[in-house]
Amino acid sequence: MEYIAYLHKDKNSDYGVSFPDFPGCVTAGSSLEDARSKAAEALAFHVAGMREDGELIPAPSTLDDLRGDPAMKGAVAFLTELREPERTIRINITARQSQIAEIDRRARSLRAHGMTRRYFHDEVGANSRLDTIQAAVLSVKLRYLPQWNQQRRDRAVRYDELFHAAGLAPSLGGPSFAASSQTGVPISYAGEVERVGSTGTEILALVPSTSDGIVLPYTDPRATHVFHQYVIRAPRRDALREHLTAHGIGSEVFYPVPLHLQAALQDLGYKPGDFPHAERAAAEVLALPIYPELRDDEQQTVVEAIRTFYA
Repeated sequence: MEYIAYLHKDKNSDYGVSFPDFPGCVTAGSSLEDARSKAAEALAFHVAGMREDGELIPAPSTLDDLRGDPAMKGAVAFLTELREPERTIRINITARQSQIAEIDRRARSLRAHGMTRRYFHDEVGANSRLDTIQAAVLSVKLRYLPQWNQQRRDRAVRYDELFHAAGLAPSLGGPSFAASSQTGVPISYAGEVERVGSTGTEILALVPSTSDGIVLPYTDPRATHVFHQYVIRAPRRDALREHLTAHGIGSEVFYPVPLHLQAALQDLGYKPGDFPHAERAAAEVLALPIYPELRDDEQQTVVEAIRTFYA
């Protein structure tokens, strides 16, 4: 934006600058360049409603108020004298505003995992997005969380039934898994068998595969799932998502880029192909609508739309 600035010289040979748009924004400098620099900075903070020290600037409402302020005696004399060209101030204030804009951009990025574009992390940040009002609301909602989580589990079971009934996923015979020869603990479920070396002990891991259809979420029998998301792995995932969108059905790809390929972790030196399972998962995962109030007919609509896509 453009602002007119007026320049004057007092009896002590100091320069003063003021702005008609902001009567209380007056600066002084020992030289013309110093005055211009301070004026540009003062204007930048005045536009933002703050001074450098963070205090609000008390701006007189009119130039008459300014003239009557003993602390600024003679500050208006420049009005009939020298004028600072608008262009100089505009250039300076634009540069200052761009600095403020960059600070704002980076602060917003750091509070959201270093993201400037959703799910693309330029630097390592934090998850700092819970304000006081949200915390107050959530403190009440926590009372209902166990009930809502159970409703989510019920909705997930219903999705499983619908997918199997539509012939989109392997049969309901239950997940098969390989086990560590040392512990007998399940490694993974339905899909391709791989041999993984583990400190000299061979482990057979069954890796999920979309070659036989849609891969449904797996619940470890030793755990209880809350189904914050119901995430399937689907062949031709991106085309399927476009199909769902065309039918008014929401879906989301929450992690399109695996960690080792994020810009924030590029200093680790990994490249495409270093973690093939993670990369394949990132290309296949698709979150479907799930929430406690989701109706059975809505779930049927979702699964039917997916069935018609693969028909």
